[in-house]
Amino acid sequence: MPAAIVEPDYSARGGLLSRHRARCRCCHRSVSPCRSPNPGCSAAPRPIAEECGIGCILVDSPARAEEVRAFCGAEAEVAIFDDLPRTGANPNGSDMHRSPVVSPLQLVYVVYTSGSTGKPKGVGVSHGDLLAFAQDPCWSGGLDESVLYHSPLNFDASVFEMWMPLLRGGRVVVAPSGTTDAYTLGRLITDEQVSCAFVTTSLFNVLVEEYPDVFVGMRQVWTGGEAANPSVVQRALRACGPGSVVNVYGPTEATIFSTFHVVPTR
Repeated sequence: MPAAIVEPDYSARGGLLSRHRARCRCCHRSVSPCRSPNPGCSAAPRPIAEECGIGCILVDSPARAEEVRAFCGAEAEVAIFDDLPRTGANPNGSDMHRSPVVSPLQLVYVVYTSGSTGKPKGVGVSHGDLLAFAQDPCWSGGLDESVLYHSPLNFDASVFEMWMPLLRGGRVVVAPSGTTDAYTLGRLITDEQVSCAFVTTSLFNVLVEEYPDVFVGMRQVWTGGEAANPSVVQRALRACGPGSVVNVYGPTEATIFSTFHVVPTR
């Protein structure tokens, strides 16, 4: 599966690859963009390249190219965005590459999970599954306006954090690398007017215990992954108001979340 990894600011360079596929000048393989949240992301390029058969990794600078080459070795070619040919950049030009027609049944991503068995397995999710998830009416009412992105790429919650808002016309608020303390996260939520976020139950418990106002200002915080602690949930509700906490469950095979419950105030 050909793919590429670029820095978060790639869209500022003209958006060429957001409109059509391109070919790597180094290896002549077809490439398409996907984002890596920061250089220290736990979803490292080498395991992705090995497991997914990535042919080309696209980066935004020569320095980043050298870093990725050193990390990935010969697993994939590395190309710099500005070195790509600009053929087809004109939307009105006759040489414009046409995007391939994608079936709803085609894979959009594969993520590995141990599920309840403890044995790692790859789970494939289709374009249709992801679109159905993003179009669910549960995201209406402003939840899709600005979503916090803080999960690693190898956790399917990151798909929610990126694609739910983007497919609905919202925006993604990327948490800086190392943002783990509750106060700093709370400031980010306030300053960026985050409308919705997902945090695992264990992280939710730690954040609320450390700084009960961490989620104040958000419409809803979604939390799940294990049994909720009623006392911690009530503490968050007292700080954030009625309807602000949603308990959620969903195996990876069901496309991120499959059931949810808006927790009552009492």
